[in-house]
Amino acid sequence: MKFTSITSILFLLLAFTAFSQVKNYLIPAPEDLMNKNQKEVINLKPSDINTIKTEGSKLSVKKEQLENGYLLLEETTYSWSDSNWFAISKKVYTYDNNNYLLEELRQVWRNDEWQGNEMYSYTYDANYNVITLLYKVWWDTGWVNRDKYLYIYDENNKEIEEIFQSWDGSNWANSQKDLFIYDANNNLIESYLQIEISGNWRTINKYLYSYDINNNQTEIIELGLSISDSDTIFINNNKYSYTYDSNNNLTEILTQYWDSADSLWKYYYLYSYTYNTSNSLTEAKVQAWDGSSWLNNERYLYTYNTNNNIAEVIIQMVNGNDWRNYLDYAYSYDSNNNLSYFIYSGWDGNAWYYIQKYDYLYSPILAVDEEEANVNSYILTNNYPNPFNPATTISFTIPEQAQVKLTVYDILGNVVDVLSDGVKNSGTYNIQWNAKNYSSGVYFYKLSVGKFIQTRKMILLK
Repeated sequence: MKFTSITSILFLLLAFTAFSQVKNYLIPAPEDLMNKNQKEVINLKPSDINTIKTEGSKLSVKKEQLENGYLLLEETTYSWSDSNWFAISKKVYTYDNNNYLLEELRQVWRNDEWQGNEMYSYTYDANYNVITLLYKVWWDTGWVNRDKYLYIYDENNKEIEEIFQSWDGSNWANSQKDLFIYDANNNLIESYLQIEISGNWRTINKYLYSYDINNNQTEIIELGLSISDSDTIFINNNKYSYTYDSNNNLTEILTQYWDSADSLWKYYYLYSYTYNTSNSLTEAKVQAWDGSSWLNNERYLYTYNTNNNIAEVIIQMVNGNDWRNYLDYAYSYDSNNNLSYFIYSGWDGNAWYYIQKYDYLYSPILAVDEEEANVNSYILTNNYPNPFNPATTISFTIPEQAQVKLTVYDILGNVVDVLSDGVKNSGTYNIQWNAKNYSSGVYFYKLSVGKFIQTRKMILLK
């Protein structure tokens, strides 16, 4: 089985990875909170689990677009030291006109400035399925190719093939291929992992998937190529079994490994989930099999705010017959119900201490079709691209002839440029601002038309 995220494509997990696989479901990542509108991922619905486990290779590249109409622009990471937060890294997102992710730029704070060190770029087909993901790293004075992923889909837009390639300095070299087969309900029923050997693809792992009548995933069996036999012989490796309650909430994941000596499936880890009356997850427990009974290992406690957004996750480790605090994840939201920041802390035996903080910056989405705009009102749209370097386009619409002024300000409120100052007829206008002579930072652009005044924010990143 294989997992995929917007920012990183992970290789197929093999034996002894059951713990880390299911652990991904226990701590909601910030992007998952935002992608599921801060609620659904915490409930661990079967559909969420299936999405991760059976369609893990399918990129959900629109995850930075929130369901409440906002785009994630930046994620900044801070480290706690000497009673202060210090910026250490940043992710900056760029979108196309349809608000699909084009680029994720990762930066580090070095020598008193942000410096790029990783870049992920995406291209799409006509159905907005990702067809290429290109990963580059900054080396000396420029961007250097590192990895590339190619995706192929069927008529139902289900991914059927994924090829991973590495850059050898002059060409892209095939490294890994994944193949996916679906049933009539578009549930994944088989997948294969192949590697290239001497110019030929060789299957090394096979995965079989089962579902109940509600299309909840009930089982995954991982098989590996038998070293001593031909390429067509596969033997059992790992098995994952899923149990649900009457509300289709996932209640257990049992992981087992195949003991070839005894020809038996043997217990490995058990993950148990408890929900409240709102079907929100309140506790997740991890237990390990010692040969005769299940022993507690760790547990996760979840609390929510009044909007049913997750507010805190506390991780506790077993300590004899008791539970000992280990890590704390505290989440905070803005007035638009967007995750504004989260802090994770460690336990020193008596109190929590800060470790890292993650801040998030958003921009509202204005769905304006310029070609079909009903010019009955004043409209100032978000600039595109944003963030940008060095040029961006600002669009606005006016319903009648009027004196129009479009001004750019720096973060201190100083005028840095006037892009328009004169009479214009009714219609939609696109004006480009080239900031090649300005430093990186936050800028504002203000449209003034009679009594109509509106200001928006943009980010210049060099």
